[in-house]
Amino acid sequence: MKIGAFVPQGWRMDLNGIPIEDQWNTIIKSGKNIEDLNYESIWVYDHFHTVPKPTQDPTYECWTLMSALSQKLLKYVLVKCVHVTHIEILPI
Repeated sequence: MKIGAFVPQGWRMDLNGIPIEDQWNTIIKSGKNIEDLNYESIWVYDHFHTVPKPTQDPTYECWTLMSALSQKLLKYVLVKCVHVTHIEILPI
C-alpha cells in the first residue's frame, strides 16, 4: 500500500502556537520527515483561510509549498479551487 501525508500549512490551524518566523521551517521539516519515513507522497490544501473559522492566522499557498518541498516524493493538492487558479495554467 502506498501512503501519503499532509504537511501543516495553517489551514487546519495546525501552525497555531508556532511563532510566525518558525512556521516555514516547520513546514519544510515536516516534508523532510515525511520523506525520511518513506511515504510515497506529500499533500497540501488549496485554501486561503483557516477552518472551521476564518482567522487572520497565516495559511500558506499550496503551489509555493509544493515547489519548496521534496523533489523525490509525489506532490498532490487536495481541493483545487479553479476560481482562484485558472484551469488553463494548471499542469494537467
